[in-house]
Amino acid sequence: MIKVADGSGFCSGVKRAIGLAFSSSEKGKNIYTLGPIIHNPQVVSLLKEKGVLAVSSIDNIPSGIVIFRSHGVLPDDYKKAKEKDLTILDGTCPIVARVQSLAKSLFEDGYTVVILGDPNHPEVKAIVGNAPSSIVIKKPEDAMLIKKKKIGLISQTTQSMGEFKKIASIILDRVHCLKIYNTICKAVLRLQEKTISLAEKSDVFFVIGGKTSANTKRLFDLSCKINPNVYHVERKDEIKPQWLTGKKRIGITAGTSTPPWVIDEVVEKIKLITQN
Repeated sequence: MIKVADGSGFCSGVKRAIGLAFSSSEKGKNIYTLGPIIHNPQVVSLLKEKGVLAVSSIDNIPSGIVIFRSHGVLPDDYKKAKEKDLTILDGTCPIVARVQSLAKSLFEDGYTVVILGDPNHPEVKAIVGNAPSSIVIKKPEDAMLIKKKKIGLISQTTQSMGEFKKIASIILDRVHCLKIYNTICKAVLRLQEKTISLAEKSDVFFVIGGKTSANTKRLFDLSCKINPNVYHVERKDEIKPQWLTGKKRIGITAGTSTPPWVIDEVVEKIKLITQN
């Protein structure tokens, strides 16, 4: 039996960004995304075939259209794009844009912004760009080191609620003033819950998605805590037949940046292996 977790694959924010990218590919040449539009190599490769190129800097764009990815961009990048008179298509997820706005507002109100997230992730970098003195923490233990009196707590949209609550509890005991905004995406939380539930009932469990995708890695980490047979794959070709030997209940989940056709290909590959 093969079961795919409800809500697996593209979320609304990713669909929006990809829709902008693919529709712009029909407008001719000089179309770029600032960084990969999403953290999925298959989608980035497909866009490249259609003439939409991912670049690492606004400086690498001579002219034309720039698409801001779903993770958002630094305020300086937006300014540079305007100065170069580029046509801007903003693919920033509305939920991510809200986090950026909250960070900016907290900073302007005199709060030290504390962000639960990966400091090297583009979403977090963009949030920090809106609140320059932010402190980024990756785990509850990091919160013990904070010695500020006035803190605004937010999160990268793909983090887990359990970690966020632990950090909020720790900070609450250490500050005079604390504002907390739950900025974790509800769709991400629902998928995490469905993933955990399915992983508990599976003999073997597959997490599909880009190896650099934050929410996919989070799903993998959560699954590994409750199931000893968990595999993170990007493509069907990575699946090894021995992983499925003797396994009757096969569970699958996929990150919010994983295309539906990739999920379908993995399901078909598993069916082919188990039927032989």
